[in-house]
Amino acid sequence: MCLCILEPKVSTRRIKNLSRRLGFQELCYDHDTNHHIAIMWKNDVTMSLNSIDDQFITLQGLHSSSGQNFFLSVVYVSCSKHARRRIWSFLLSLNSQINDPWIVGGDFNVISSWNEKNGGRIIDNGSMQDLTLSLSSLG
Repeated sequence: MCLCILEPKVSTRRIKNLSRRLGFQELCYDHDTNHHIAIMWKNDVTMSLNSIDDQFITLQGLHSSSGQNFFLSVVYVSCSKHARRRIWSFLLSLNSQINDPWIVGGDFNVISSWNEKNGGRIIDNGSMQDLTLSLSSLG
């Protein structure tokens, strides 16, 4: 079992306390590198840090009872179009290296089509196209 919290906006000590209270034995939260993502998990999986920066954390995991390897990438993508492009490049690069199941989730801070939009500020088509092209390349 795994839990990911985006934008926890609390100290490392408070995240550690929450993790323990919820029954999780392990935690990945590096406030100095990425204060937007906290990942907690139980001992039924073994996780090791694959990569981390200010917009994502990727862990490599092993499920103890099934022996299944997997990857988990949790993203909290910048609102900046140019910073988002760095994430798309990273995900595409990582995709070519991974042969195991891969879970990618989080807040991409962009929509993939106008059907997802309801109110709020106008989004430029370039950001949607960047996401759509990147997702289709992961295919």
